[in-house]
Amino acid sequence: MRGALEYLQMQTASRAGNQVYVDPEVVAAAFATKEVEPPNDYMASVPLVRTLLQGATAQKKVDVCLEPEGGFRLKLARSQP
Repeated sequence: MRGALEYLQMQTASRAGNQVYVDPEVVAAAFATKEVEPPNDYMASVPLVRTLLQGATAQKKVDVCLEPEGGFRLKLARSQP
């Protein structure tokens, strides 16, 4: 999952308002080492992130937050189960 998130962040870097920022703590988390299957079809950034998180069983461990300047930030949830 780590590589998929890093790739998504890199691919969206030039998309004003639709960028995906991934906090370093998310990439360093234990669940980020899990292998996930990429979707077969095109998906927008946020549904893609949610699919990856679900594949790594990390959907309750990461918050997807709207950024004031546009785009989305993935950060560790405040209260992880």
